Amino acid sequence: MQAADSVQAPDTVQTAAPEISYGTLIDKRDGRKYRTVEIGNLRWMADNLSIDAGKSWCYCDDTGNAKKYGRLYDWNTAMRACPAGWRLPDTADWNSLLRAAGGQRIKDSYRYDWSKEAGIKLKSRTGWEDREDGHGKIHSSNGTDELGFAALPGGKRSSDIEFYLIGSAGYWWSATEGDSSKVYSRDIQDYREVVNEGGIDKSDALSVRCVEGGAPAKSKTRIPALTYPKDGKISQPAQTPQTAAATAKFVPAGYSLTKEISGDLNNDGAADRVLIIKNMNFDCGSYYDDNYSCRCRYVGELGIIIAFKTGDGYERVLENRVFFAIERHLGGTYIPPGEDALDVSIKRGSLFIEYGYNGGGQTMVGESYNFRYQNSDFELIGFDQTQYHMSFNFESESLNSVNLLSKRILKREKPKRCRYPDNDEDTYGCKNVPNKETWADFIIERPISLKDIHYIVEFNVYNELLVLPADNHHGR
Repeated sequence: MQAADSVQAPDTVQTAAPEISYGTLIDKRDGRKYRTVEIGNLRWMADNLSIDAGKSWCYCDDTGNAKKYGRLYDWNTAMRACPAGWRLPDTADWNSLLRAAGGQRIKDSYRYDWSKEAGIKLKSRTGWEDREDGHGKIHSSNGTDELGFAALPGGKRSSDIEFYLIGSAGYWWSATEGDSSKVYSRDIQDYREVVNEGGIDKSDALSVRCVEGGAPAKSKTRIPALTYPKDGKISQPAQTPQTAAATAKFVPAGYSLTKEISGDLNNDGAADRVLIIKNMNFDCGSYYDDNYSCRCRYVGELGIIIAFKTGDGYERVLENRVFFAIERHLGGTYIPPGEDALDVSIKRGSLFIEYGYNGGGQTMVGESYNFRYQNSDFELIGFDQTQYHMSFNFESESLNSVNLLSKRILKREKPKRCRYPDNDEDTYGCKNVPNKETWADFIIERPISLKDIHYIVEFNVYNELLVLPADNHHGR
């Protein structure tokens, strides 16, 4: 949390109703100021909550949106997020507000709404997107804000990390549960002034308004304690022990174990362990769909930990937390293989890391790295890359094999062959081309260590090699 004197008040000037007498609430947790307003027999916050706590998000991961609209919270966080002395309003509180705004509860085909008088009076006077009717006419979606509630269209976040409808809809939690997974909420849209009353999943994220006083509603399920980010400090990677009785102790905080394999890697006859760990976050930076929504994606890394068996425990000998990227875009055109494409195995005392991916169009690529424990490190001793390309009538295949022990490269090409040999060459232009095989020698200045490879799919072995000119090549 930030110090009180470093936090600016929310960007609410453009939504203030000048004839309304506002109070001020200072949240002691971060020093942020909120306007308050009395409506009926309750004092409400006249701004959306913006404390960075628990499971909460800025719309599309943009702090500018949070400054104007507040943050979006899942329900468990919303239930504990209000400042001391304030609470999340329940259905009775919302109904009291809507009646004070002149609304009447009306039955829709499958739910209840509140008549448009309430929506118009609660909407802020600016900040809502204009809308176009079916006849090409533009209409303002702003309200009159007669009570000073200043409802802003902060949108929502779904549990699949998609943000919706900023500028055109506002959604707010209530403390009243429908069942174990649903909660009653209120929302206002740009295209209709009624206030909708519906159920929404607890895992979605909505805006929060708080009311003062009264006992908080009791939940049907256990609500976890509220957590806050550390005071702007950059967290250092959690250190794992060097030795442990069980390999689970080597998994760092914030990571999960996705795979563990066993085999002898140092030629002592004991079963060593290789752990694949995962750390995931979400990113919205390049995923705007339009002005009203953006779709985010999970991004993260797979790490690798190797532990040798020692007596009644294990010793960690290698840890690389970023050796394989998941759903990481390169240059906007290439998506590396996902987690399911990765295969890690122990064969003949060596560690093999293999994966396949689409290299663009109808080209499939497979890569295999062979690491051996030598010189107190896991060094690369072999690398194979195969490419297979298929077109309507032809297919081609190539193999590049790098042997870092003999310092030799084999390139084997099957340039073109007919997918359907019975096809007439004159009709389909199908003609087989002979295979081609070449060898080359190379020099490498230093060993390639597994611990130093970040994002192995992006790693280019050939950048580490100095291939000798043709007159230094020799045959098999």
